[in-house]
Amino acid sequence: MKHIFYAAFSLFTFMGTANAQLVSYTLQQSFTEQQLDSFLNTTGFSLPIAPQYDIDVYQVIYKTPYKHIDSLVNVSGIVVMPKNTPCPSALGCYAHGTFTGRLQVPSYEGPERPIGFFFAGLGGVVTAMPDELGLGDSDSILIHPYINAFHSGHASVNIMRAARQLADTLGVALNGQVMLTGYSQGGYTTMATHKLIQEN
Repeated sequence: MKHIFYAAFSLFTFMGTANAQLVSYTLQQSFTEQQLDSFLNTTGFSLPIAPQYDIDVYQVIYKTPYKHIDSLVNVSGIVVMPKNTPCPSALGCYAHGTFTGRLQVPSYEGPERPIGFFFAGLGGVVTAMPDELGLGDSDSILIHPYINAFHSGHASVNIMRAARQLADTLGVALNGQVMLTGYSQGGYTTMATHKLIQEN
């Protein structure tokens, strides 16, 4: 019986480390509910409802495949953490639209960055936003593989894995629910991500 337990524990440990994608994280910004309300109003993301939670914004560096499933590279994105939620949070992933500038992405003050603040601050959703390969801090990849299901799907799945690791590190409880959304190119990315999750 002891050997079966040890084997099961070893397998669980291996599976946990095989999906370990987080390389590093850096706190970029923090907002109180009032600061977030003011920020969203000035950036055009306001609604009649006020934010319910303070948030922390982390840039994350994580691993995802490049040329094939085993060719892992470092890429960047942000994870927006709601603070002091009354119950465990859902995990969401927002995929950004088409941008040609390397720094027009969530971890570099890109125009869609506040959407993650909105989801976390109003809905209490732990929100992951990948910069995508070839954008942001993406190793030495010079060209973004545009509208590519393999790259975009894995970039989203793996930032969600990194977000789970970060939540665990910070003591933020997740409820097991996953929500995917995106705009423009991010709509394609969202469908590629859903397909990847469904098939694997």
